Amino acid sequence: MRAWVYRTKGKPADVLRREDDYPKPEPSATQVLVRVNAASFNPVFWKVMGTPPMKYMQTTPAVPEGDFAGTVEGGNLEGTGLKVGDEVFGLVPAQQSMKDGKGALAEYLVVDRDVVVKKPSNVSFEEASTFPLTTFTAYWA
Repeated sequence: MRAWVYRTKGKPADVLRREDDYPKPEPSATQVLVRVNAASFNPVFWKVMGTPPMKYMQTTPAVPEGDFAGTVEGGNLEGTGLKVGDEVFGLVPAQQSMKDGKGALAEYLVVDRDVVVKKPSNVSFEEASTFPLTTFTAYWA
């Protein structure tokens, strides 16, 4: 699978590289597999690549970014109301991606089923991928 990956820490322009043979993630018991159609960039994740103290908490290699929109490809969908083929959007929690290095800048990602929701049909993948972190930020502000 293709993914944008960094294996060392530093400025994104210096360390972020596209890899065409990055391992495809496999969902665990409570996770959903999503084929990513769009991901958005946020300051939180580029800071993790090279800004102390955050860069010391991130495991590498890592696929950055958390906001995504895509299509459900599999995983444990029990109790979610989702089915394979549904268009969804969501957020990879920073604490998860810092621990396992699995973010949204890849063809596929796995996330806990409780952080994925159906995408409204009148919203594009690109638009939906900008909702999660910006919505939380506005809400908390």
